[in-house]
Amino acid sequence: MDFDRNHMDAEEKKNTAEPEQNTPVKNTGHPDSSDEDFWNLPPIHKRTYSPPTYDGRTTDTVPVSADDTGTVRTEAIPPRDPAKAPAAARPQRPADRTWRTSTYSTSREYQNRMQAQDKTYGFGEQDKKDAYDTFRDMDAPKRTSAGEVVTEREGSGWLIRQVTVRRWINDFSFYTGFARDAAISHSKTGTPAEPVPYHSFVPQYSQMDSRQLAFYLWFRDNARAGVYPEADFPYILLYIFEIINLPEIIPPADGIEILCRLWAQYRRIYQKLDTYLCEWVPDYAMIHNVPLPGILEPFLAEIVRRAQFKEFYLDNMCPPGGRLSHRAIEVLAGVLLETYSDYDYKKSRYYTGGNREEYDRMIQGALTAVLENAYAENRGMFVLDRTYRLTRDSFCGAIIQTEGKRRIDVSFNSCIRSPDTRRFVTGVVKYAENKLRFRLKIKSKLGVSEISTQDKELVDAFFGPDDVPVKKKTAPEEEAYLKLYEAETTGFDFSAAHEIEAASWVNTSRLTGEEVEPVPVSAAAPLPYLPDVEEDLPEGAVTADPGIPEDAETEPVENPAESVQETPQVNDDKHENKEKEDPFAEVTEMPAGERHSLEKEAVAALLGGQYTAFCRDHGLFPGRMAEQINEIFLELVGDILVEADGNRYQLIEDYREDAESWSRA
Repeated sequence: MDFDRNHMDAEEKKNTAEPEQNTPVKNTGHPDSSDEDFWNLPPIHKRTYSPPTYDGRTTDTVPVSADDTGTVRTEAIPPRDPAKAPAAARPQRPADRTWRTSTYSTSREYQNRMQAQDKTYGFGEQDKKDAYDTFRDMDAPKRTSAGEVVTEREGSGWLIRQVTVRRWINDFSFYTGFARDAAISHSKTGTPAEPVPYHSFVPQYSQMDSRQLAFYLWFRDNARAGVYPEADFPYILLYIFEIINLPEIIPPADGIEILCRLWAQYRRIYQKLDTYLCEWVPDYAMIHNVPLPGILEPFLAEIVRRAQFKEFYLDNMCPPGGRLSHRAIEVLAGVLLETYSDYDYKKSRYYTGGNREEYDRMIQGALTAVLENAYAENRGMFVLDRTYRLTRDSFCGAIIQTEGKRRIDVSFNSCIRSPDTRRFVTGVVKYAENKLRFRLKIKSKLGVSEISTQDKELVDAFFGPDDVPVKKKTAPEEEAYLKLYEAETTGFDFSAAHEIEAASWVNTSRLTGEEVEPVPVSAAAPLPYLPDVEEDLPEGAVTADPGIPEDAETEPVENPAESVQETPQVNDDKHENKEKEDPFAEVTEMPAGERHSLEKEAVAALLGGQYTAFCRDHGLFPGRMAEQINEIFLELVGDILVEADGNRYQLIEDYREDAESWSRA
């Protein structure tokens, strides 16, 4: 045993001993293990990257044909001859150079159609020659200062302070072929043609056949004359592209007029025009420094709500050196209600209950009145003490040649981008809806905390004094007829009252079958003193019989008739009004701190999201407790507070502030 243990220890030391330096590790199981240099690996080479080369390759298309048997066969792509077409390496991007990615060429089918249909389309041989000569100049790279300032001017409105137009920074030129076709087509006129269907997301001249081109020329001639025939949307879009690409041929003052007229005429048919022209019209106007025409005024409010740069349209609503008109402030109020209010009154349950027109008219009118006062006093959101800066690329999504695309830097003030504007608009809208709910006899109200006292007074003045019910006037004939049914005002006859009482006891004996001795009128106890209806009693006075002292002892009366006495009830209108004004007023049955104490704790738990747990801990049924809370709030605000959704009970958010104040009372 000792020998085996010593032998095993020696083997373990041998196996765990570190190998000698520079001694290669051999694999004894390998057939070439006798070679000492088998495991001596060469040093690892440093990894380097070499860009791929495309010499001798091409991506041009090749024709595909079929033989007589119907088998499709293709020709191999021939290698590019480096001598004829050397592959030039792309130079480093300069800051002031534009490079073309390819030469311009049209399909053979399109060129043949142009030659065959030159009379219909209007493209003659000389026109094509001049166009290609012009395009040859465009095809070469141009040295232009990318980012160079083209124009810089001060704003003339009340919001825009400065506009700087720069060249667009890009290495490549594009859509110069479209600009060439637009320049050729601009001087051509069309002949009457029937509408031809045309569908294209990016319409271009080279995509259309001869019939579509002929209809486009006729459509454009009518649009120039102010007549707008029925046409597919790509025809309208193609004409817009033509206008923005040819400012040297179409004067910008005329171009902006044509754009806006097309917009006004076709926006109801093609709503996509709002999406495009809301952004392209400001770009065109700022690049060429032309004002907006007045044709946009009827739907200006809808445009401003959809536009990204709303300040451009708001700035154009104010004449240079002038002030905002009432119509401009109405448009501004509509924009604020649409996008700058944290509370949307259109989601109210009362708005959808048949009061849409009243809500829209009164709430926007109240906000307009507040805005007019704030603008006149130069306060609130109209204190333009902050400057914003915006950079935008012109004509995004449009077909525009590189030379026509610009980068626009705008410095402007804004009355709608401040966080205070949202709080101000939200407060005015909530307060105006509370006034409107009061007019509509709706007891529930919204919590308002974001409106000043001055603005509250302006909203109150807009709604006017509360309506007072007017007594209906009757005609003379009706008034004479009603007098016949008026009650007598000769006073109270005590003897007649005794006679009626005695007769009633006779009827009682007849109905019950019991003998009841009628009470003589002379033996009847005198009625207590009742004041006349017209006499005013002092507040707190107690009526009593003047003939009986207050401390006199009275004996029980055996005759039931003598014990029937009526106590006059005096209506305290002041007390009733006080209870209406203060629904949480103290009552005599229970101290104020103990009234509805359990319900208040349940409401507090509901506000904290622990309603179900509260009811379980106190051994209450959640449904029954919710009914009790809703009964209380039906008396307070005229609506329920807790809604049940299966086993879940949730608070109606419109009455959160009312619930918080009631639970703390």
